[in-house]
Amino acid sequence: GDITADIVVTGSVDTTTLGTYTLTYNVSDAVGNAATAVTRTVTVVTRFTQFVPGFNNDVEIIAPAADGSGDIYVGGSFTNYKVSTVGHIARLNSDGTVDSAFVTGSGFNASVQTIAPATDGSGDIYVGGNFTAYNGSAVNRIARLNSDGSLDSAFVSGTGFNNTVYTIAPATDGSGDIYMGGYFTDYNGSAVSRIARLNSDGSLDSTFVIGTGFDSLIYTIAPATDGSGDIYVGGGFTAYNGSTVNNIARLNSDGSLDSAFVSGTGFNNTVYTIAPAVDGSGDIYVGGEFFSYNGSTVGRIARLNSDGSLDSTFVIGTGFGNIVYTIAPATDGSGDIYVGGGFFTYNGSTVRGIARLNSDGSRDSTFVTGSGFLFADVFTIAPATDGSGDIYVGGDFTAYNGSSLNNIVRLNSDGSLDSAFVAATGFNNDVQIIAPATDGSGDIYVGGQFSGYADTAVGRIARLNSDGSLDSTFVSGSGFNNTVYTIAPATDGSGDIYVVGRFSNYNGSAVGGIARLNSDGSLDSTFATGTGFNGSFSVWTIAPAADGSGDIYVGGNFNLYNGSAVNQIVRLNSDGSLDSAFVTGSGFDDGVGTITPATDGSGDIYVGGDFTNYNGSTVGRIARLNSDGSLDSAFVTGSGFNSLLLTIVPAADGSGDIYVGGFFTDYNGSAVGRIARLNSDGSLDSTFMSGSGFNSTVYTIAPATDGSGDIYVGGYFYYNYNGSAVNKIARLNSGGSLDSAFVTGSGFDDDIANIVDTIAPVADGSGNLYVGGRFLGYQGKLTGPVVRLNSLGDLN
Repeated sequence: GDITADIVVTGSVDTTTLGTYTLTYNVSDAVGNAATAVTRTVTVVTRFTQFVPGFNNDVEIIAPAADGSGDIYVGGSFTNYKVSTVGHIARLNSDGTVDSAFVTGSGFNASVQTIAPATDGSGDIYVGGNFTAYNGSAVNRIARLNSDGSLDSAFVSGTGFNNTVYTIAPATDGSGDIYMGGYFTDYNGSAVSRIARLNSDGSLDSTFVIGTGFDSLIYTIAPATDGSGDIYVGGGFTAYNGSTVNNIARLNSDGSLDSAFVSGTGFNNTVYTIAPAVDGSGDIYVGGEFFSYNGSTVGRIARLNSDGSLDSTFVIGTGFGNIVYTIAPATDGSGDIYVGGGFFTYNGSTVRGIARLNSDGSRDSTFVTGSGFLFADVFTIAPATDGSGDIYVGGDFTAYNGSSLNNIVRLNSDGSLDSAFVAATGFNNDVQIIAPATDGSGDIYVGGQFSGYADTAVGRIARLNSDGSLDSTFVSGSGFNNTVYTIAPATDGSGDIYVVGRFSNYNGSAVGGIARLNSDGSLDSTFATGTGFNGSFSVWTIAPAADGSGDIYVGGNFNLYNGSAVNQIVRLNSDGSLDSAFVTGSGFDDGVGTITPATDGSGDIYVGGDFTNYNGSTVGRIARLNSDGSLDSAFVTGSGFNSLLLTIVPAADGSGDIYVGGFFTDYNGSAVGRIARLNSDGSLDSTFMSGSGFNSTVYTIAPATDGSGDIYVGGYFYYNYNGSAVNKIARLNSGGSLDSAFVTGSGFDDDIANIVDTIAPVADGSGNLYVGGRFLGYQGKLTGPVVRLNSLGDLN
């Protein structure tokens, strides 16, 4: 027991090439005993490909193409969009697909902050940011790209800018010149403090004289709409060419300060966006981090008259509760504006990340965003140019109103998602269950909260081929109308599956929390459940009876089945009727989260959940029931578990023991950190030594299929199993120690809110496993909420 073993990998595996590999480990102890060779076989049968929805990092700018196509240019910190590598810039068609005619090669080597179409009819665009190269060519923070994505060699910027460009605004005088703002102090060897005007060939326009310029960074430049050629400038500055200007200024076309625009003490904090009103007034909307303008309280947004005074007809009350990053006028002639940022309230009303305001400052209640962009930032809003009234929204977000979408969405004019703009590949929301098909195909069934996969609508259920593609022979129509929690194959050889969850409808047919589907996805009408389980309650688990009857056990948080009183558990006959021979009396007093048949041929079942009583007897979150529904008194658990139990899995060694996982920290007075192994009599198996265990909830346990007796464990835990770093997944040896040959590195994402909900070994003998849950990445790679890992922990 005092011997410490070292594991040294002497073999290697190339998981990018299909084939079977054997790795050898030399295991030696700390006191000089002879090394023992241990082998593990790794099989790479086929690649399972699934990618994250949308962009893999922040979207900073969306700019509509000026050619009438309806396409948009998108720039930011991202390097991937769906299945495509895109180096911080992409052109998307109006349906959300990548425009393959815009070829960027390796793209930019750092973030893009701003994109502005050239005004000469060429279809070219100007791009600014923090980059120093484009597709291998040196370009410092500014570039002009042709409409095909190539660099415009006629635009010569020399050494370019020495720091970040945040905004580009074309001049409105027909010259083709552009204004640039940012954090720079030098352009191609000339001193330019945070602002510059460039000629269309890239040279500095010497007629725009700024003197010492601005004393700090510029975030936004907006041309005045009065034909003067003046520009508005906003940022984090306090002075321009020696004159005090707090975060906003209006400059004449020669670079001098426009003294007719009187801002007084100006804004008390940073201005991020300026948008001219479209009503011909010459007014401007200003957004940022401020809460005061020239002594008046303004909550992150203000409307200014053309002379710099506050427009008192624009009444915002307390305004926004946090930063405003972007303002975009609506294109429907209403005079309304869209506002985006990091806020979650507007004048006392809950609005998360985006709002539409009427021209008088009131909130437009017809623009309904639901939960909106939760705990996220909207950086850019761009109206669609197709006359639809839709808007594109970009930022740092992973969901909109409950739908998983990364960093870009298109919204209809009423605030709903525009489903015609498909920015998602893979599942667009959480995966709750993965169940391998039993027909030898290697396919898997996947259920959860999602409504789309690989740009195809799938209503909470899908069948995937072994390469990750959608199995088109499984036709579910509109699918389920709410979450699927569990899928279990029928045991009669039909290829049918049972599905349970929170739903009440499948493809237009009423199904109360349970359904049996044929292998082609159609509803099996011979399985008649009537009204099923009562409405708002959830059905969480299903387990086929092990006696060959074709019956099934069903558990959850319900108290009715087809009009009959049943508390949290039932046994159904193969036709969907209640099995009256299974008598539960008053049943369980709280939810059943898992049901597992015993493997000893008795026909008994193990039941776990959050209950403490079964039919009048005290049971602490776990019970063993006889096949007639009575409590098995030979299974003695004492006080049981002190908190929620979520999964029970029989040990694969024939012992009759079970592994148990959940939120508990105590079993019958003994400390157990979210995982335990119980003997067949209910006592704690002391040979399974998990130490302090996991630091948070275990949701799923799956035995390894290689005969080792190891188990895979997934859940909500982060960076800790008995003091060792494991993030959401681990492989444990049969004695409870961590299997150090299963190397997961950083595991699933860094966000502690992410969860592994389900682990399913692949049925092809490879030792691979599918993992599903609420995550979008594994070991720093984009994956979406389903991955396939090999037995070493590598992505397969």
